[in-house]
Amino acid sequence: GSGPSYSRLYQFDKLVFTLVTRDGVLVGALVLGVVASLRRAEGTRDRRDDARLISLWAALAALVLVFEKAMFAGHLATIVLPLALLVACRPPDMRWLALALVVLVPWEIANQHDILWPSQLTGVDAGVVESLRSLPRGAEAIADDPGLVWRAGRSTPAQMNDTTDMRVFQGQLTTRVVAEAAATRQNCAVVLSPKGFGTQLVGIRPALQAVGYRLAHAYGHSREFWLKDPCRPVP
Repeated sequence: GSGPSYSRLYQFDKLVFTLVTRDGVLVGALVLGVVASLRRAEGTRDRRDDARLISLWAALAALVLVFEKAMFAGHLATIVLPLALLVACRPPDMRWLALALVVLVPWEIANQHDILWPSQLTGVDAGVVESLRSLPRGAEAIADDPGLVWRAGRSTPAQMNDTTDMRVFQGQLTTRVVAEAAATRQNCAVVLSPKGFGTQLVGIRPALQAVGYRLAHAYGHSREFWLKDPCRPVP
């Protein structure tokens, strides 16, 4: 029951806007396919039945997304598959699609530039990433902001890739769970922040010390870098 809640109108708008901006090629192909199917004779019965069934699938997926409590952009992956299959059942004219791609491909790239070419980190975050990169070969790390781990070219232990507030509120991530993941042989570092695990997980610091960690760096009141010493992960 914890976490944010958004209005249905807001989530419908987000559904449409995100699909158009992040999956412009898919949406364009779908629209051209529907137009093409209306202009030409219907295909086989099997193909028509497939299209109807997949359309129902896509509609139900959209309904669930709009009416769930809090929809985030990543949730839209659930509707991409039926839309792609619908394009396969109602393929567009390839000549028109080729012309549309001249506009759709630059449009999609422009709306995903921050994903394709992420900006360089600065300040504390840059220091944390550099510390993570200096870990032994094959080492994993835990952070309440796992993006720092990935930017360093590292992996997280199982179930530590999603450290969102929702998982903490729902009791999926507790001090014990995080400490047990930190104690695995491969994990060598834990990054805490005041707004994350540093305050959300009561007793996390003594728990880390109990499994062999020490505070290696304290970046003011911003982040803490805990290091297992010694750490000998399997390469």
